Amino acid sequence: MRLLRRELTPAKSYLALSYCWPDTSLCIVNTPSPDNQDGGIRIPISGQLFRAAVSECMADEGLWIDQVYIDQSNQAEKNISIPAMAALYKNARRVLVVMEDIEVDDAEQKFLENFIPEFENSVGGTIFSRPHFGEVPAYMEKYRIFREFFNKICSSRWFTRAWCSHEMRLGQSHKFYLQCSSDSGQNANRVLAFSGEFLAYMCHLASETPTMYERIREV
Repeated sequence: MRLLRRELTPAKSYLALSYCWPDTSLCIVNTPSPDNQDGGIRIPISGQLFRAAVSECMADEGLWIDQVYIDQSNQAEKNISIPAMAALYKNARRVLVVMEDIEVDDAEQKFLENFIPEFENSVGGTIFSRPHFGEVPAYMEKYRIFREFFNKICSSRWFTRAWCSHEMRLGQSHKFYLQCSSDSGQNANRVLAFSGEFLAYMCHLASETPTMYERIREV
């Protein structure tokens, strides 16, 4: 299996990238690769999201990117590789989900900088022992900015792609990456990341707000 790696030694573990195939408007960046030392390879996501995904790899890990490591012009290779992709995503240490069509604004960043650590520090017990369950009014009802952020996540085209849904079901662990926008320009190159457990937590909080039921079905 070909993997993007920092070193040429065999990988003991790997991560798998999950994304929607880009529109022409999305940025394509070049990066060095052991398979192509001179010109590098073309990565089908923006540079800042790619760098965030690579930073998740441990020293001895590789990164699987289907568009890069399956020759799209070689039908024989595609016929062999595509049926094997289920096993690739199932056996990855983590599936890295890139939502290139979502941007997190300044206000949402500020809210989530406090909210995500609160969730992460509460790990242990059941999902219902996490903060803010059972509050009246419901937590997502009280905080419009959180409700709008969740709506934005649900609107990502990543959730509309059958193969992306399949990759999500297969993965043992997930991490989601979103670009940050900024009116001031200070956070223009930032990336927001959160775990699959945090996505499940948001869904549970949303379930306490009747107006959010339809949105939860989309995730």
